[in-house]
Amino acid sequence: MGHYRSATVSRSMFSLARFLTLISDPHIIRRALVAYLALGVLGVGILAINDSHETSAVRRGDFPAFWSMAVIASGSEPYRLYDLDLQRKVQNEAWPSLNGGVLPAAYPPQVAFALRPLAWVGHGAARLVWTVCSVVAVLVACGILVRSNCAVSWTPWMVFSLLCVFSPVLRGILGGQVLSSVMLLFALTVTLERKNSYWADLLLGIVLGVWLCKPYYALCVIVVPMMQRRWVTLVSFFVVAAASWWVARDVVGPEWFSSWIGFAQNFAAINIETNAHQMPNLWAQLYRLCAASERTGAAWWGLVAGGYIVTAVSVYALLGDRCVRALLSAPRQNGDLLLVLVISLLVVLMPQVNFYDLGLFACAVVVLFQPGNRADWWFVGVCLLLSQFGVNPPWGVPVHFVLAIGGLVWMCLRVCECASLRAGSSR
Repeated sequence: MGHYRSATVSRSMFSLARFLTLISDPHIIRRALVAYLALGVLGVGILAINDSHETSAVRRGDFPAFWSMAVIASGSEPYRLYDLDLQRKVQNEAWPSLNGGVLPAAYPPQVAFALRPLAWVGHGAARLVWTVCSVVAVLVACGILVRSNCAVSWTPWMVFSLLCVFSPVLRGILGGQVLSSVMLLFALTVTLERKNSYWADLLLGIVLGVWLCKPYYALCVIVVPMMQRRWVTLVSFFVVAAASWWVARDVVGPEWFSSWIGFAQNFAAINIETNAHQMPNLWAQLYRLCAASERTGAAWWGLVAGGYIVTAVSVYALLGDRCVRALLSAPRQNGDLLLVLVISLLVVLMPQVNFYDLGLFACAVVVLFQPGNRADWWFVGVCLLLSQFGVNPPWGVPVHFVLAIGGLVWMCLRVCECASLRAGSSR
């Protein structure tokens, strides 16, 4: 009887071990992800077909904000670009379903200047053009990212389909956001940073200058070329920045900066109050935890500073002293790794980062992904699964914040591994 029980237990343990080995096989994981991907794309197609009313993400989304910028900038009163009442009027004329509401447009004036052509067509055609351009931008970004990672043999269409199953990217495209352009700028930045030529440095500065449409990204990422002493990049960046300043002055007037900053500050306060539940950053999570009466004074700023310090110490601990020294001592060799770290930290720490900005995390994953590493497949699978809970997850768990923290941890471990390999090969 004891021998029978022992044999049964042995067979059970063998079956369990075989099952665990099977599900850990990268080929099995890849096939499961492909099947999941096919179901996701099918679901998205059905959603897009049924989602046809004027308040939907496909028909409207946040695009009215960009439409109002285009109309005002191309009209007779461009100096009123940051007049909230005028934005409300333009948006409600095009989308009566807003019912008197408004989606504030707080982007810099050069964005409005670039959007002027959209005002030449109706808002419906402009929305279609915006979506098509967003899809093309993500496709081009996928092609660039695939070439930047020699370890993967995927096609841009495969990466594009995979990214579209990741909810923040899909919502960013269908929701009329500027995410697609930011993903393209990130892909170009990483690729140009890895090249050592005059023209690559020149183009890198231009790309970072264009990235001033999201100033906090550009002003933080430019630190990496500064560390690398890429003088051509810095000069071209400041030339584009000066041109942007001139364009903004031409659109809004000499006082454009104070008008924009004042409007952006007011928008930031409203944005975090209404959208903190869908933001992946630390600031928004602390905002949700504290009562309204506690969000001022020294205690609040001490709590924020403490959270930032804990994050910085945690990142340092994950990387390790050896890795940090390797990154800082050889910024030219590890510039792409520094960029990935900067972007990852910005997504976690910047107050105005929204859930769709996790698309930048997805781009960074494509850059550093290793197909032969089982842990990477598990990480991708879990992220795709968690992202499906959307902005209103069950049990009140901030899924997007969990994704951001998990992505930051994965990024630190992968950067540490890459930096160690490069340090070993350079000896």
